[in-house]
Amino acid sequence: MKNVFYFIVVISSGLLFSCTTGQNKKHEPQHFVVDVKGKSDSELLGKTMADIKVRLVPLETKDSILFKGSASDLYVTNDFLFVVDKSQKVILRYDKQGKFINKIDRVGQGPEEYTYLVNVCVSENRIYAGKEGGIQVYDFDGNYLKTITSPKDGGDQFYIDSNGKIVQIRTFLNDHQLMVYDMDGQLLSDYFPTPKVLLDFYLLQSNYRSIGVCSEGIYFSKYFDTNVYLFKDSVTTLATFDFGNMNMPKDFFKGTTEEVCSKYSKIRENSESVLNCDNLIVTDDWIVFCPPLFTPKVVVYCYRNNGKCLINNDFNEPFAKILGAYNAPDGYDSQSGEFYRLVNAFSLKEIIEDLKQSDDRYLDKYPFLKGVDPDKIEEESNDWVIFFKI
Repeated sequence: MKNVFYFIVVISSGLLFSCTTGQNKKHEPQHFVVDVKGKSDSELLGKTMADIKVRLVPLETKDSILFKGSASDLYVTNDFLFVVDKSQKVILRYDKQGKFINKIDRVGQGPEEYTYLVNVCVSENRIYAGKEGGIQVYDFDGNYLKTITSPKDGGDQFYIDSNGKIVQIRTFLNDHQLMVYDMDGQLLSDYFPTPKVLLDFYLLQSNYRSIGVCSEGIYFSKYFDTNVYLFKDSVTTLATFDFGNMNMPKDFFKGTTEEVCSKYSKIRENSESVLNCDNLIVTDDWIVFCPPLFTPKVVVYCYRNNGKCLINNDFNEPFAKILGAYNAPDGYDSQSGEFYRLVNAFSLKEIIEDLKQSDDRYLDKYPFLKGVDPDKIEEESNDWVIFFKI
C-alpha cells in the first residue's frame, strides 16, 4: 500500500454494483473464507512446510550499484533479475546467478526520460515505466524506444498482455476505475464506472502491487474491494473473500463526506476491517495477498484447490522470519514455479547466527543455507533473492 495520501476517494465499484460474473478455470468465481486473525489450516501447513523448496541468490555488491532494498521491487524474467530502486530511481539488471549486468538511469524531465519508478512492468524484452500521462518504453540496455500516451489521466499500476493490450488501474476518482488501451494509446474499453454520488468524497488510498499475469489472464484488485478480478478480453470476477467480522461495513459509503472519512479513520486506527487485497499474486494453485491496515501484519496464502489458507507467521523457522510479517512475495516465476522476494542480507546473517546458537544441525534441516557465509555479509551488502516453491 502506498504511503502517500491524496484527498480523493479511490473507489472500486465492486462493492457498489455487480461486475459481470465471469469464468476462471472452474467456470465461476472461487470463494474463500479467511480468518486473518486465526491460524493456518494445520494439514495444509504441515504439508507445505514438509515440501517447501528454497534457494538463495546473492546480488552482486559494489559501491556503484548499492540499492535500498526496502524501497525496491524485484522482477524476474526467463533470463534476468531486475531490481527497481524507487528511491534512487534506477533499475539494476542481474543474471540469474546474481551477477550485475547493467544499470538503467534515465531519470529526468526530458521526452526520453522517466520522472519516477513507482509503476513499472517488465516483459521478456522491454521495460515499461509509468509517468504522468503515459508510459516510457526501454530495452534492457536502457535505450529509449517510445512513449505510449495514456488516453485518460489518472493512470496508476498497469500490466501489458501478450497481445499488447495495456490494462491500467486509475488511481484517482474519475469516470471509470479501469481502462484498457493499445500501444498507440487508443482507448479500447473502460470498466468500473464511478457513481456520481461519490464524486465529492475526498478519501484517498490506492493498492500496492495489485496487478499481474497468471495463466488465466491479467489479474488485479482494487481499493475498497476484496474481490480479485481477471481481464481476458473482458473483466470477470476471479475470486471473492469472506473475512467474517473483518468484512468491510456494508454501509461504509452511506452518509456525508465527513461521516465516511470518520468511518475510514476508525477502521485505519483499529484494524477493524479488511479493505482490499494488497501485494496480490495469483498462480494456478495460490492466491496470495496482504490485508492492509491490519495488525499483526500477515500474508495470506489461499490454496485454490480446496479453499484452505495459510498465514505466513505460522511458517516454521527460519521461514517465519524470512517470509513472515508483511513480507509478501515480490512475484512469481511461472517458468520455475517459484515465488521470489528480496531478503535483506544483514537480516539473513542474523537469522543464521541465531540458528547456529540454537541448533547445531540447522544445515541438515535447512540445506538452502549451506552456501551462505554470514562472516562475509556486511551491513552494506546488497539484498539477496529468495526463491521458494510451495
